[in-house]
Amino acid sequence: MSLADPRELLALRLAATEKRRVWIALLYFGVAALFSGLFVALGAALTATSTMCLILAVFFFSCGLVTWWVRATAGDRNQRFVELLDLDPSRVDRIYGQRIVLSGRYSTAQPIEQPESKHVGESRLLLLAVELAEPSRLKRRLGLHKFSARVSREELLELLAFLRGLAPEAKGAPGKGSS
Repeated sequence: MSLADPRELLALRLAATEKRRVWIALLYFGVAALFSGLFVALGAALTATSTMCLILAVFFFSCGLVTWWVRATAGDRNQRFVELLDLDPSRVDRIYGQRIVLSGRYSTAQPIEQPESKHVGESRLLLLAVELAEPSRLKRRLGLHKFSARVSREELLELLAFLRGLAPEAKGAPGKGSS
């Protein structure tokens, strides 16, 4: 699906990516509920096992809250990002494509070498990644400086060309000394 305005396509793909975070947050809350249930089932005695269950319940509940907060604020953050591309494209630090490589039960995102049109191949699981030069350490730790969206091959090439036209000084994939 290609829209007339690449900004609309980018906003649409970013929104679709953020919807998947709801399931991750629910998973965290479910694990927290499991450990809370184990804590209650172990009774009133405060043992090492019950203390560990309580600590894990609080940890997973906190992870769920952070994930839910990131999801809840994603719409405004994505909108500001799309506006930033026109207002201050010099804040864009990196623009690159990634392919998701599945191996057994695990998957990893590997950067695609430039030029992507020659190296993307027939991969079906592709991501567009854009990183901002974010001065805030907290935002970097939470991953709020990075925007990624799952796209098709044609959309990846179209959006990479569009974004690199807006921010020509942006670097490529991390660890690849390319620009």
